[in-house]
Amino acid sequence: MPPFHHPIWSIIALAGIGCEPVLSDETDSPDTDVIDDTDIVDDTDEADSFSLLTLNLHCFKLDGTSFASNTDRFEAIATAANEVDALALQEACKRDGVSAMERIRLFLEEQTGDTWSGAWTLAHTAWEGTPDEAEEGVALIVRGDIHDVETWTYFAQSSLQRVAVGATLDNGVFLVSTHLEHSDGEVRLAQARQTASWALAAKNHLDVVVAGDLNAKPGSDPVNAIEAMGFGDSASSLTADRIDHVHLHRGAAWLATEAKILFDGNDTPLVSDHPGVLVHFDVASAPVVEVTRIIATADVGFGHFVSVRGDGEPLSWNHGWPAWAAADDEWRLILTEVSGPFAYKTLVDDVTWQEGDDVSGTSGSDNLVTPTF
Repeated sequence: MPPFHHPIWSIIALAGIGCEPVLSDETDSPDTDVIDDTDIVDDTDEADSFSLLTLNLHCFKLDGTSFASNTDRFEAIATAANEVDALALQEACKRDGVSAMERIRLFLEEQTGDTWSGAWTLAHTAWEGTPDEAEEGVALIVRGDIHDVETWTYFAQSSLQRVAVGATLDNGVFLVSTHLEHSDGEVRLAQARQTASWALAAKNHLDVVVAGDLNAKPGSDPVNAIEAMGFGDSASSLTADRIDHVHLHRGAAWLATEAKILFDGNDTPLVSDHPGVLVHFDVASAPVVEVTRIIATADVGFGHFVSVRGDGEPLSWNHGWPAWAAADDEWRLILTEVSGPFAYKTLVDDVTWQEGDDVSGTSGSDNLVTPTF
């Protein structure tokens, strides 16, 4: 089984050496913006720390904030965040040619003198038919270059479409920004499971951070689902009633060393309808983590997906984990928490079961299966 790479040790690996193939139908679509004016370089002097802010911007709404204009609000966000290295934004809106992500990015460049890059993908039209109508999406803003942007639309949806955007930072960390379903708990849980599964399988390493508004508190089913895949709560020291989260995979070559609430009206102004979460990470020795892959070869057709159920946590016979679409006919599930022998089966859309007997799996190995349905 090929090893997972730790990009803090080798930025060159991100250019394709040892990386898994990925499928991203939306990266070049009109609904996705990638802003990166810099040349990608081989930075052999990786930073030994980085910090991340996740914040729901609440679109262009000013209710409950300290500001009379979005220009002042976006400038204040940049001022408070200009020492961080990445921002994961939700409800980042566009209207009448104005992009919240781009305004904040430009303020960051103006205030720091550094180049900042961004990626944005459309989720849905917010407040449709009202004066507040805008295109709402999720976004990333990062200091320096942004690499290997991935976007996905969740399989499970309610009344408003939900999406995620992920990208590789200069230090090799794969960062995902997401905003899960608000009103439907079952859909929210399914989206959380896909978030954890796809974030872990998208790149060939464990230096992965998932950040965003999960519309779920610590200890809830969606948060527990993400943590069941080996992600740890990097902001566990903070209030237990928050719905904004930062999760670092336990196999990463990083350690969360500090977390705090930002934009709560105390040291920083109110800029949204709920505050953001800032986490500082230091480089660390990556722990030894046994990696198990389930690789299914099956063409299930456009708009469908393969999931995996089984025994041996985090697998379950009741709910499947969506596998990452590595190619049109190749689906990959990455597990770091399963141990010993286990049994599994694949499904189409987590509904139609693979024919035949249960498949025997071995932890720490590549488990290959060519199912029929």
